[in-house]
Amino acid sequence: MRSMFRSVSVALVAVLALSAVAVSSASASGGPEWLVNGSGLSGAKATTSSNVGEFHLEHVGFAGEVVCKKESGSGEIKGGNPGTGTATITFSECAVEGKPTCVASSGKVKGVLAASVKTALAYPNAEGSEAASLEALVPVGLTGHPNEFFELEFSGEGCGLVKGLKYKVEATGSEINEPAFGRRCGILAEVGKISGGAFVSTKAGEEAVEGALAFRTLTKANIWESGHKTLTRIECGSSAGGSTLGERGLLKLEAEKERFGWKL
Repeated sequence: MRSMFRSVSVALVAVLALSAVAVSSASASGGPEWLVNGSGLSGAKATTSSNVGEFHLEHVGFAGEVVCKKESGSGEIKGGNPGTGTATITFSECAVEGKPTCVASSGKVKGVLAASVKTALAYPNAEGSEAASLEALVPVGLTGHPNEFFELEFSGEGCGLVKGLKYKVEATGSEINEPAFGRRCGILAEVGKISGGAFVSTKAGEEAVEGALAFRTLTKANIWESGHKTLTRIECGSSAGGSTLGERGLLKLEAEKERFGWKL
């Protein structure tokens, strides 16, 4: 009986050791990486984005919620481990929820909010997963304000007490230095595709012509640091007028009409 117990114990230890190696190997490989037409992306691929429905910025200081009816963007995704990218995102027809004449603007054009961002793919968990991928967005920043997305101002009829108020929208999460952004993480989006007009999360190796980014005020992710060969836990968030900002919406993402996705 003792000999049988010893054999079972040895077998169990061996299985656990192999499992640990498998998890370690999955984590050590890094990623996620961009995938285009069945192959890992090397170089860069131009991208465009557009809205699928309204985009909401929640808890914007005293204004409450800002709703933008349209979005258009351009940028590129880049090969690497993890996959990275850049984008200029422009929201238009932006106004306070329930007050369509009280517009929110980040520049001279009324009702337009624009920001330039850098992006990096990340995992939702500490081990890496083939089931889902996230994209972390950090601001390119403004002179003297490296973590600022933009400054918005409210104007127009019906604004009441918020008319003329200005709020800096800033990233407040963990600073990302690998990849070498040197900026705080501001927003997380889930990577997926558009199917039947709705968002569907994509798995590793899955590709689509109409990709998508779903914004659901996610706050935690794990990003690969190639220099340290490890996945590092990060937190992402942004603020406006002293309030923690929320994001809710869906953007369609395309890469020159080619099939693309992500891989481990």
